[in-house]
Amino acid sequence: MTILHICSDYAKQSIYNNLVTSLGRQGHYQIVYVPVRTAYEVGLYQNSTLENTVYHYAHILKKYHRLLFHLKIRTVLKDLASRTDPSAVDIVHAHFLFSDGAVALRLKQQYGKPYIVAVRNTDINIFFRYMKHLKGLAYKILREAKQIIFLSPSYQEKLLNDILPSSVARAIKNKCIVVPNGADEFWFDHMHERRELTTDTLRLLYVGDFSVNKNIPSIISAAKRLATVRPVQLIILGGGGNGDKTVKTAAIAEKALVTLLPRTSDKNELLEQYRKADIFVMPSLFETFGIVYIEAMSQGLPVIYTESQGIDGYFPEGQIGYHVNPHNVQDIADKINAIAGNYAQMAAGATQAAEKFRWCKIADTYTRIYKS
Repeated sequence: MTILHICSDYAKQSIYNNLVTSLGRQGHYQIVYVPVRTAYEVGLYQNSTLENTVYHYAHILKKYHRLLFHLKIRTVLKDLASRTDPSAVDIVHAHFLFSDGAVALRLKQQYGKPYIVAVRNTDINIFFRYMKHLKGLAYKILREAKQIIFLSPSYQEKLLNDILPSSVARAIKNKCIVVPNGADEFWFDHMHERRELTTDTLRLLYVGDFSVNKNIPSIISAAKRLATVRPVQLIILGGGGNGDKTVKTAAIAEKALVTLLPRTSDKNELLEQYRKADIFVMPSLFETFGIVYIEAMSQGLPVIYTESQGIDGYFPEGQIGYHVNPHNVQDIADKINAIAGNYAQMAAGATQAAEKFRWCKIADTYTRIYKS
């Protein structure tokens, strides 16, 4: 089977490489087409060990394409056709609804090729919200897709119940399926189980960037409230983003409670911090999935996550942690306390649940989708 991946975000995150690598190991022939804005992105996350996978990085996107969406799609289509033969592929996998799905739709119209399309955070919270002139196109992309992929149950529910017209929702409902992202195999090679809190001090951990979306000041405020009733330590590991200065200022102001650690890509350093912690806390305002939740769970950490975002809906409440209202500091504090009160059961549940997020299992799911 020949799969054409269209992924405008491929050079920005390793998750797509993990999927392509797992699919390649199953014997699929793959063409990975990656339109990029900068020369720096060309070649990022390319796996040169895959003999049956061809990569095409196209440095063709300009700043004005952010406003001229249809021109961008025409530019991408022309370049893609100059690099590969779309008529030779069996199926197209569009990794974003708008940017990639529009290309897949045109390929179906011109070459008759079926496609599947994923709906992600930027589709839900940027395109549908701010680019309303493209809604009609999105409806057509969804109607013409063979399968529609969501990274979480909450995003599927949000699109079907809150965003789409009822007629479109009814037409596509039976084509929708939830397929999560996977975690790097490193975390499964180093699985760690824990059964109880080992110290009197409750150790909370956040890992990620310091963007406003990550809602870190609310984590600090929740930790302050908890500190009035029990010993608490909050570790914030990361940096960068549009809230960097605010987070660092707030952390310094609470230096007796909060420890700041610099951003790192060293998995062994991250592993050490996960194992020192008791609970992972990330109540983002918006979250497509959040692979760091799975990394934390693989190390036996129960997690605090956001209601109707990210991993919410994958598990019953209280199995691996709790969802929270990200705007309600007291709710965050109360749910952290609730985890501490039933820690052994949730820690065990977190480790067990992490197993379903191995990339080999997710690749199996995609193979079944492609073949169907």
